[in-house]
Amino acid sequence: MPNPSKEFLEFEGLKKIFKVFNQLKKEKVINGYGVVGAIGAMFYTQSFQTNDADIFILMTGTNYAPVFHRLESLGYDTTIKGTHLMMEGVLVDIFAPSDPLSQEALKSVQTFNFGARTEVCVVRPEYLIAMAYDIGRHKDLARAEMIISQTDIDRKLLNDILRRHKVKRP
Repeated sequence: MPNPSKEFLEFEGLKKIFKVFNQLKKEKVINGYGVVGAIGAMFYTQSFQTNDADIFILMTGTNYAPVFHRLESLGYDTTIKGTHLMMEGVLVDIFAPSDPLSQEALKSVQTFNFGARTEVCVVRPEYLIAMAYDIGRHKDLARAEMIISQTDIDRKLLNDILRRHKVKRP
């Protein structure tokens, strides 16, 4: 498995964001989180350009108000810009998984060290691939292929996920 690039691991904005989500989890504002999308993929591949960070959150119920209230108390502007918040100069899309595949993916997180002394919860690569196939956009499919070609994935697990969630390979 490739190691994330030094530049990626030293990106202070992401480091601060991950610290905030760890704090929200510790304070029980959320029950857990998992980084997905391009940022999630970069824990398994070489770094590449992306516009945002996608983060699944596990919370009790569907009310985001406690999350946004706590972010505001930490000094963040929780005004939505499109579908994102701006945190530390990074567009962040925070959402609770709404379909069975995403819900299961959030339960599969692995913990990585992000630079010195910052842990981050990232969804397993097999789920990132399955979600990319399910979404089906060109950029998502390309990211799935990067993960497959650069990571030692559990192919049996991937096939099981695809079968159970009725996701077709492209």
